[in-house]
Amino acid sequence: MTHKLDNEKLSGMSIFFGQVNLLFKQTRFVKNFEVLNIVLFIYRKNNISGELVRFKDLQEYCSKSDVYLSTLLKSGISDNFLITKQNRVDRRVREYQLSDEALKFIEQINTQLIS
Repeated sequence: MTHKLDNEKLSGMSIFFGQVNLLFKQTRFVKNFEVLNIVLFIYRKNNISGELVRFKDLQEYCSKSDVYLSTLLKSGISDNFLITKQNRVDRRVREYQLSDEALKFIEQINTQLIS
């Protein structure tokens, strides 16, 4: 699928990226677009598709090392941005969800996109 971006869309994207960069300064966890991409992946899977997100899913989605991903997830948990739950079937598997603080951050992004 290809999309052609006209000048109006490019202008809107530029404004949006600038506004999101300002939001990065207001949160402890999401400091760049790479982390935002992972947060939005978790949001899309959990809140839109209703799917569980496991470490394995994040490994497949993200092209970073396991150490980077583990460190990022631990940071997200300690910053109250991510929540973990044990899988009902296999207690060794953790599922990742966004906290209320993360959902508020997503709402702020959504508001920036609309304005």
